[in-house]
Amino acid sequence: MIDPVTALAVSMNASPGVYALLLGSGVSKAAGIPTGWEIVQDLTGRLAVAEGEDVGGDAIGWYVSRYEREPDYDVLLEELAPLPSERNRLLRAYFEPSEEEREQGLKQPTEAHRAVAELVRRGYVRIVITTNFDRLLERALDEAGVSATVVSSGDDVDGLLPLDHSSCTIVKVHGDYLDTRIKNTERELRTYDPRIDSLLDRVFDDYGLIVCGWSAKYDKALRAAIARCPSRRFSTHWAARGKLGVSAERLATARDGHIVAIESADSFFAELLERVTALADAEEDPMSARVAVARLKRYLPVPDARIRLHDLVSQGTEDLRGRLTSKEFPLSSPPPTPEAVLQRMKAFDAASDIVARLAAVGAFHGRPEQEEVWVRMLQRVAELDEVEGQRLVVWDSLRLYPALVLMYAAGIAAVASGHFSVLESLAQRVRIDDEALVRKLYTWSVLDDRLAKQIPGLERRHTPVSDHLYAALRDAMRDILPSDQEYAAAFDRFEYLWALMHVDATLGTDHWHDGWGPVGRFGWRRRPSGEREPAVVGRELERQGEAWPPLAAGLFGGSLDRLNEVKTAFDAFVSKLGMAF
Repeated sequence: MIDPVTALAVSMNASPGVYALLLGSGVSKAAGIPTGWEIVQDLTGRLAVAEGEDVGGDAIGWYVSRYEREPDYDVLLEELAPLPSERNRLLRAYFEPSEEEREQGLKQPTEAHRAVAELVRRGYVRIVITTNFDRLLERALDEAGVSATVVSSGDDVDGLLPLDHSSCTIVKVHGDYLDTRIKNTERELRTYDPRIDSLLDRVFDDYGLIVCGWSAKYDKALRAAIARCPSRRFSTHWAARGKLGVSAERLATARDGHIVAIESADSFFAELLERVTALADAEEDPMSARVAVARLKRYLPVPDARIRLHDLVSQGTEDLRGRLTSKEFPLSSPPPTPEAVLQRMKAFDAASDIVARLAAVGAFHGRPEQEEVWVRMLQRVAELDEVEGQRLVVWDSLRLYPALVLMYAAGIAAVASGHFSVLESLAQRVRIDDEALVRKLYTWSVLDDRLAKQIPGLERRHTPVSDHLYAALRDAMRDILPSDQEYAAAFDRFEYLWALMHVDATLGTDHWHDGWGPVGRFGWRRRPSGEREPAVVGRELERQGEAWPPLAAGLFGGSLDRLNEVKTAFDAFVSKLGMAF
């Protein structure tokens, strides 16, 4: 019989991102985070002390004798701390380490938390549902360079980025211990906010499930959410020590779940990570993303490796061109429905992945004399051979999407590293229909915005193609920008610079339309400081003038007056769109 952990690893490796995790208190057990029953034992002891009773170490027995009932977790909490804010203060000490506990390594992320974080970082897991109040998983993800979206109340669901566009979403169904809305009592655990229920319905319907450390005994609303799931798109795997309880067994049976016998959450997730990683390593071919990037990093600092560098990038580029011009992407079919457009964009994302990673690492770490490599790469993908026969307009325009992906990858990396000459070379030296790339290539030229806003998951986005690219490129950029905050800042800066360069390139020509330029996420997104990108750039220009790095590198002819003219016109245009700065 196949080992169940091996079977799960094979499934995860074959379909990254299709499994959601459901983690209960057992996952945090090794960190010294108490379970609900352990909290009950401690609270009954405190109650006995408060009443002046010497219970001789048997607080539970004393409670039963004193109150003639078993001390239930929910009842005890409700009696000792009737208000949520009071329960918050009472529970804080159970989840935050004291100095002594910190020295002992308690209430810190465990091996299980770190293994889960690595599975997330590698793209095998994107969604984690947990009944835990603690923040150990968030801390482990931070250590791994992953910034998670945390949902701990119904309010957090409003405006939530589509699940498949986020690197990780943590749904804390009982809340966070620092939030006064945490759920503890039986009454509170009977129902969830309708928005949380709706989110859970989507997850349980669309994803497989890996359960660990959850007994299912007390959580009526969560049990109901799992039980009402109408479909079984992917399998359920329930990791447990010993025999499942009645509630858990019923759910596992209803979902045709596979029971995985484990010694602990730590050993289970560490073993799962090891086997998934081993499978991925075994499948690598000479032109896999990891191997290609490793080779590129060896060639970039070595002047004598110029030919090997050229051959590596050329091989990846020509492989991509071969796919783009093959029957895999016909221009006459299928009908360009929003769903079909999204499917093709994702197929292009996958096809472009290796070359995008090369472009990002090359633009970030490369030397000025190597810029020609990136110019030639983008030129080959941006100007594909003409295709005879009938062509649908949408598919014809979308042929430029892979070039857009590569341009974004190289451009974001160039901005992040301060290699603005790379950005200028790509903008002016790459040509489409004998015009500079900066005039011809941007999100709106590749896909009409009205159609883009009908794509599933992007219907309510101000900048749908930009938002899709932001999510699609995140993994490719992680090697050079591990911090999500740095990535977001570089993405916005690149898009804003590219828009200004487009306006600058059309100034005084027939392409000039009253400051029109492509608007990206910077038009609506604020930095942590509360400012939008145009305001940040404006402040930098006031302080640095012509020493501002893009100007010093020669963008906008090195002229502050010229840049200010372009910036004023473009900012006014964006304001007219309702995205006021």
